[in-house]
Amino acid sequence: MELCESSSPESGRRRLAPQGPFKNKFSRGRQRQRTVDKVALKKAGFKTPPTKDSFPQRDYQASSSKYHATNVETFKNQSDYASNNLPSKRISTRGGEKPRPTKERVIRARALRKQLGGDRTPRPVHDVSIHSKNDTPRKNDPDKLIPRAKSFTGEIRAVPDTLKKAGAKPGDKVTSTPQGVMPGENRKQGAEKRDKIYTKALGSKMNPKTGRTMGTVQG
Repeated sequence: MELCESSSPESGRRRLAPQGPFKNKFSRGRQRQRTVDKVALKKAGFKTPPTKDSFPQRDYQASSSKYHATNVETFKNQSDYASNNLPSKRISTRGGEKPRPTKERVIRARALRKQLGGDRTPRPVHDVSIHSKNDTPRKNDPDKLIPRAKSFTGEIRAVPDTLKKAGAKPGDKVTSTPQGVMPGENRKQGAEKRDKIYTKALGSKMNPKTGRTMGTVQG
């Protein structure tokens, strides 16, 4: 926040620059979003407010297999991660949009805080996602079923090394979101199957309240 010299004759007195809404529509929207996010996080028990730009600080991608690649998004701290993963303040309806109750956002934020173990230690949070290099893989493709399974397994095993290359340090938080992504696949069953695999890599099971798996980077 900028400090301006006072035009009054009183020596040494300063006044704060006025802080009004941004003129740009997008900036005003971001300003309002930061405000409501801070409110939700504070009510959920977060001690540290999110930074001005709670987007990932780094975005790293690597591949150790033929059919898959791993993406690692790094957030500065737990509050930034939680802010970025809160439900949208607006809910889409047939008639347009309506505000989402703050209570729903607080419940999600509280669940994230418990999973993260609080926010007193400003540890970075690394969000890991494994995706297919082929945008439209067919479910149970007989020609690629076994090689794709081996590729996915290899990508999972490479997660610790990928995290190190992405800058993760022992003690940092690591998260992931198991989900069914194959065409025609039951989303819930797909998420449960991948949760079993992700649990081995991250050391913890998916929380049904957040839909996320969280662990700690090992040395």
